[in-house]
Parts: sequence; structure tokens; C-alpha cells
Amino acid sequence: MPASREVRLREKETLSNLNDRLAVYIDRVRRLEAENEKLSLRITESESIEKRKRSELGKLYETKLEELQAAAEEAANDMTLAETESRTATVERDNLRAKVEQLVKELGESEDVRLRNETVVEGLRSAMKSLDGENAQLERGNMVFFYAFFDEENLDTLSTQNADLKCEIEQLRKQADDVGAENMVLQNTNGSIREDYESFSRSHNEHLAKERHKREMEIATTAREIERTYESRLREQLQRARVEFDARLRKNREQVEQAHKEEMDKAKEAHCEMNSANEECALLRLRMRKFEQNVIIRENTAEQLKKKVTNLEKQVSKVGRLRSSGR
Repeated sequence: MPASREVRLREKETLSNLNDRLAVYIDRVRRLEAENEKLSLRITESESIEKRKRSELGKLYETKLEELQAAAEEAANDMTLAETESRTATVERDNLRAKVEQLVKELGESEDVRLRNETVVEGLRSAMKSLDGENAQLERGNMVFFYAFFDEENLDTLSTQNADLKCEIEQLRKQADDVGAENMVLQNTNGSIREDYESFSRSHNEHLAKERHKREMEIATTAREIERTYESRLREQLQRARVEFDARLRKNREQVEQAHKEEMDKAKEAHCEMNSANEECALLRLRMRKFEQNVIIRENTAEQLKKKVTNLEKQVSKVGRLRSSGR
């Protein structure tokens, strides 16, 4: 086998090996690119999951906020109910105050009646005293007249007049006693009404003050309890959700970073190998070009040698023919 052919076969074998190695490197690069795409997809999915979890956490915050708003509305409704009850109590107080004013008015009217009755009683007493004085004077005059001018007919007339005056005096005395008794009853009634009014007013004011204070304390206590309860629950849930979210985020970040680091290391290693292969391929291509140039040169040389050999063979053949013809 000629040396040039052997060299060409070795070069072809070397090129085939280099092509095989280059194909392996290209396949590995493609595989690394596919793994990189998978890693990018995993990162995208992780980001999508984190976004979804953040959205869920935001919805949780909104739900808790709605619960707090509902609790605030409930407290506002309780406050409205308490205000309604307070207004009702105020209306009742105003009604009672109107009744009390009416009682005070009636008490004043009764007091006026009592004063008028006292005036009438005093007038009747004065009239009774005057009548008693006139009666005594008449009796003395009658006695004088009786002793001075004893007359049966005049005596009967005077006795009748005296009896009428006594009856009138008794009626006036009875009327005065009745008016006095009525006045005493009115005084007692006025005193009782005044005491009842004062007692009722004190009791009503105390009851209103107690009810108002009780309602205010209940509303304030309920509002504080609701606020503390929901604030505590919200803080606990937010803290728990924050811890869980941070833990998941940290874990996912660590996993993604670790996977990305591994893939980047593999990619760097593959890139280094690919660079080495590219450099080796470049060197081999350079060597191949040199080999091809040498082969071309040797082929040209061989072609020239073949031509020379052909010329020599022709010359030899010509010389042989000449020798044959000379013989």
C-alpha cells in the first residue's frame, strides 16, 4: 500500500473520530440545553406557585379584614341598638317629665285651692266671731228688753230670730269645719304628691343614670373584647401564615438555587468541554487542512511522477521499437 494512501486513511480515521467526538459534544450540549429549559420551566412553575400562594395569602388577609369589618359592623349595630334604647329611655324620661310637670301643675292648682279655702275659712271664722258677738249682744239686748218690756209676742219673735241665727251659725261652723277638713285633705294630698314626685324623680334619675352607665360599660367592654379578640386572632393567623410562607419560600428558594447551581455547574463543565472540543476540532481542522494540502501536493507530485513514468515508458517503448526495427 502506498504511503500516501496510508496517510490519507489515518487522516480519515482521525477525522471520523473527531466527528464522532464532536457529535457526542453536540448531543451533550443539546441535552444540557434541554435540562436548562426544564430548569427554567421548574423555576417558572415555582414562581407561579409562589404567586398563587401570595394571592391566597392576600385573599386570607382580605377574608380576615372582612371578618373584622363584620365585627365592627356588629359593634356598630350594638351601638345603634344602645342608642335606640337610649332614645327610647329619653322619650320615656320626657314623657315622665311631662307627667311630673302636670303633677306639679296640679299640685300648684291644689295649693291655690287650699289657699283660697284657707281664705274662705278665715272669712267664715271672722263671720262666726262677728255673729257670735252679735248673738251675745242680741242676747244681752233681749234680756234687757225682756226685763224692761216683757211681751209674749215679742219674746216669741226674738226667740225665733235667735234660733234662726243659731242655726245659721251652726251651718257656718259646719261649713267652716268641712272646708277645714277638705283643706287638711288637700294639704295631706299635696304633701303625699310632693313626696311621691320627689321619690319618683330621684328613683327615675338614678335608674336612668344606672342604665346609661350600664349600657356604656357594656358597649365599651364588648367593643374592647371584640377588638382584642379579632386583633389577637388576626395577629396569630398572620404570624402563622407568614412563618409558613417564609418557610415554603425559603425551602423553594434553596431547592431552586441548588438545582440552578447544579445545572449551572453542569452547564459550565459542558461549556468548558465544548470549548475544549471546539479548540481540538479547530486544531484538527487545521491539521486536516495541512494534511489535505500535503495530500494535494503529494497527489500533484505523484501525478507528475506518473507523467514522467508515462513519458519514460513511451521513450522506452520507442527505443524498443527502434531496436526492433534496427535488427
